[in-house]
Amino acid sequence: MPTLLSVDIWDTVLRRRCHPDEVKLFTARALWARRREDLRPRFGGAWSLVDARVRVESEIAQEKEAAGLDNEYSVEEVFERWLAMTLRPRVPESHRVSLAERLVEAEVAHEVRVSYADERMRRILRHHEADRLVGLSDFYLGERHLKRILGEVCGALPFERVFVSSDCGVNKMRGRLFAHVQRETLAEPGHHTHIGDNEWSDVKSPKRF
Repeated sequence: MPTLLSVDIWDTVLRRRCHPDEVKLFTARALWARRREDLRPRFGGAWSLVDARVRVESEIAQEKEAAGLDNEYSVEEVFERWLAMTLRPRVPESHRVSLAERLVEAEVAHEVRVSYADERMRRILRHHEADRLVGLSDFYLGERHLKRILGEVCGALPFERVFVSSDCGVNKMRGRLFAHVQRETLAEPGHHTHIGDNEWSDVKSPKRF
């Protein structure tokens, strides 16, 4: 029976030189610097923009749960609603869409700047003996973004795919992302090994499968 090895991304393969929320603050500062004159009056600085983004993330997460999915969201849908909330009505929708795309690009580029590779994990990945190797992440930046960050920070890694909760609508925390990956890769639970840093999401949750 073919074996599957899945590996968590953040704090396992990739590590940051800062707190994760600093990345959100960076993006909020970028929005403030670029479009200060177009922001609604109550958003008087970067921290108020961060608070608004967190509220949007919470709202979308609740909506996803109500629809029977896990409480996951993509950075694109968050930024679309975030800008609709924070920019004045006079800003055309086409401008908001374009700005959202630029802010996503800025956030991904900043993740590259503040991240570094875990050298021990990089060695493990280059010498693994599983038949198939995939990444597994509960995160709002989807597979194409994470692959870019991994490639620029770690160089070539032998991941067949990187499954991300924001793409799949299910996460590791509740366990459904493990089941999803097993279905996608035709892997049996008894032949699936997972490596990660979080006691619940990467150890106790997958043990149920």
